Amino acid sequence: MACGVTVEAPFIDVEGSLFEQLDAGNPVMGKEMCLDKDVRLRMDTMKDSAGNEWIPLFFTSEEIEKGVTGNILIPALIKDILTMGLNMESVQGVVINPFGKPFAMNKELLKKVLDECAEAERIRDMLQEEEK
Repeated sequence: MACGVTVEAPFIDVEGSLFEQLDAGNPVMGKEMCLDKDVRLRMDTMKDSAGNEWIPLFFTSEEIEKGVTGNILIPALIKDILTMGLNMESVQGVVINPFGKPFAMNKELLKKVLDECAEAERIRDMLQEEEK
């Protein structure tokens, strides 16, 4: 698994204050901006038919566009999203591409995947150290 890969993660602007601070008439992709006040964001979650909450993980923008998600997309490491799915008590885990062919990863599976990531990173670091 590519532990360091970044995807777009959907977040919710809790107070709706982000967009009022942006210059909507002059957007520039990739341009840094400063906000006048703090903005509270939370990770978007989705409920299954049984009412259980899951963190969505989308691998492509096409998958995101198939349904309704948070109003802000922020680049996030897949590893960080999986870690949130493991650590957040309010969710059952992570669901990959929930609007297409979904694949649910419960906390037990997330733990195994993250343990393998940690082991792969440990081995990579050890090999890099040996090369020095």
